[in-house]
Amino acid sequence: MASKRWVYRQYDHQVQNNTLILPGNADAAVIRLRPLQGLNVERLNVERLNVERLNVERLNVVREAWPKGQGSTETNLQPANLPYGNAKGEQPANLQPANLQPSTNLPYGNAKGEQPANLQPSTNLPYGNAKGEQPANLQPANLRSVTSNAGVAATVDCNSRYVYLDPYEGAKAVVAEAARNLSCVGAEPLAVTDNLNFGSPEKPVGYWQLASACAGIAEACREMGTPVTGGNVSLYNETIDSDGNPESIYPTPVVGMVGLIAEITKTCGQGWQAEGDLIYLLGLGTKYWENSQSQIKSQITLGASEYLATIHGMVAGKPPVVDFDLERRIQTVTREGIGQGWINSAHDCAEGGLVVALAESCIPGKLGADITLGYRSESLDLRWDEVLFGEGGSRILVSVSPQHQTSWESYLQQKLGDEGYWQQLGVVQGENAGLRVLVGNGQCVIEVTVQEMYDCWENGIERRLRV
Repeated sequence: MASKRWVYRQYDHQVQNNTLILPGNADAAVIRLRPLQGLNVERLNVERLNVERLNVERLNVVREAWPKGQGSTETNLQPANLPYGNAKGEQPANLQPANLQPSTNLPYGNAKGEQPANLQPSTNLPYGNAKGEQPANLQPANLRSVTSNAGVAATVDCNSRYVYLDPYEGAKAVVAEAARNLSCVGAEPLAVTDNLNFGSPEKPVGYWQLASACAGIAEACREMGTPVTGGNVSLYNETIDSDGNPESIYPTPVVGMVGLIAEITKTCGQGWQAEGDLIYLLGLGTKYWENSQSQIKSQITLGASEYLATIHGMVAGKPPVVDFDLERRIQTVTREGIGQGWINSAHDCAEGGLVVALAESCIPGKLGADITLGYRSESLDLRWDEVLFGEGGSRILVSVSPQHQTSWESYLQQKLGDEGYWQQLGVVQGENAGLRVLVGNGQCVIEVTVQEMYDCWENGIERRLRV
């Protein structure tokens, strides 16, 4: 885990100056749909008519210039330069001039410039007639989307470790996270494209991984209402291990997802925006953990986690199971909160769990946070590493201005109730405060400065690549 700045700085990430949220500042890229300035139906009709008439004039010029027989004197149409005859003007039988008389064989009119009735501009222009009249499906009311203040959000996701350990559940988690990333910028997920990278399907394990992952993607897309519009497949991705045997890559079904932002001014990034803002956790939080440990164990877990791989060097366990009913509810609440202007920042809890998500929210704006988890681990069957670094649970961190607290919490109560699917965790602090995570007895389990987090995060790839 690190900032991808070194990667995206190698490429052009601006789309005609319409990229509103730059890479690294949010869970998804946001691009403005710029309207066509001064667009109106009359102007479109005039331009289309002009193009059609210009095409007709060009066709008439070609007809008049076409060779009438052998020995044409047209300088720019000498038979020697025509691809269908020789220097003497002799034509192959099926292309004799007799068979190419403009009056009978050219579909757009005769040598006199006369047009067949079915090509008159008044009846054949697809966007209106010479009087500017429009067909019903092109009335100005139906061109509203061209001039709207909408935007598109896009993200790409895959956790290949999840898919390696459980192809079906891992692939479902990939789709859920992609949709969650879009919701964190206020976009409604619309559609998916996939890029399936696997080993050899001729081997039983490779075939099982591919089939199970495809089934998981299909199931998740049905749950999230995001059809797969296209994709591609790369198979037989293998390397040779130290013993000379082929070893497959981790199964890596990359999901690209796009979403629509109805009002481009209603979006947000992942970083805290202002000191004093209230921090909330949506999804399976510590309240739920206290009340229903048996169920949460399958949804927030160290299995397949970044913590287990990085700290302990282990790739093991089961990835978290996605509860799609909860996933939809949390994402809907997040989008609505952004649309209403209550939420100032939103960031999903993914690789690394809750504490890593908190750190990633501190880094962009260089603002700290005081977090209180609010329970004692000794009173529960819990491990602190599981609480802090466990993954899953359809969780999203948001920050809200104190002036919107009443409206926001009233909305949460209405939509999520008292089931433990939301809670206030803490308050955004200034840069000097750093990130502090406290537990119910006041014990500080994590304390780190913003600068320390920033240095580790921002320069991670350069250090690893030694560039």
